Amino acid sequence: MSERAKIFMPFDALKGYREALRERERQALAVERRELTEEQRELLSAEVAALERGDEIEVTHFEGGHYEVCRGAFGGIDEGLGAIIVDGRRVEMADVVAIARTEG
Repeated sequence: MSERAKIFMPFDALKGYREALRERERQALAVERRELTEEQRELLSAEVAALERGDEIEVTHFEGGHYEVCRGAFGGIDEGLGAIIVDGRRVEMADVVAIARTEG
């Protein structure tokens, strides 16, 4: 690499500082996991039982200290892993707090 090119290379004066800030922000935004009541779990199970492969759905689930929403086609249930499949992605049913059909 030429000396001129080295002049324009990015420089991180405080190595690790950006990563530390991101980690602190992630921790600050973390929320507690909600526990569903027995009634809520039964309603969720009924919603899953009514789904058919290919239905467009929106799944709200807990992941990494916060809630995420994934959308896509319902691909079925992996009973061995206790997971629901959305666009090929496995989401553990224990982490799911809401499922809704969406317009595709």
